[in-house]
Amino acid sequence: MGLKYIKKYKLTVNAVAEDGETPIEGVCEFSEIAPEYDQGSIVDVTVTPNIIYTNGEERYEFLGWVDEENNSTPLMTAGSEAEIKRTVEMNKDINLKAKFNVITKPNILEYLYD
Repeated sequence: MGLKYIKKYKLTVNAVAEDGETPIEGVCEFSEIAPEYDQGSIVDVTVTPNIIYTNGEERYEFLGWVDEENNSTPLMTAGSEAEIKRTVEMNKDINLKAKFNVITKPNILEYLYD
């Protein structure tokens, strides 16, 4: 019996703005990602959005996942507090993007004096 070579692949996960390209930081936490996975491994990636307002003015709402082929998995559950999972099979290097929308905190004074 000879040695069997098992291919290894990398999984990269990033948070991006609604355009799907602009990187953003501090808006979420991801489940732990290993440096490499064996070919055929099934990996669950979970994103937990941070729901606090950044700079007191805006926060980010999770819209869904986008992969390198621009295939998207829209958010199917209500509420930004939930952990949202994406499962991938590692048969190549994969770059997943968690897409977020900016929500600006309403200015109450504008509503009162408009």
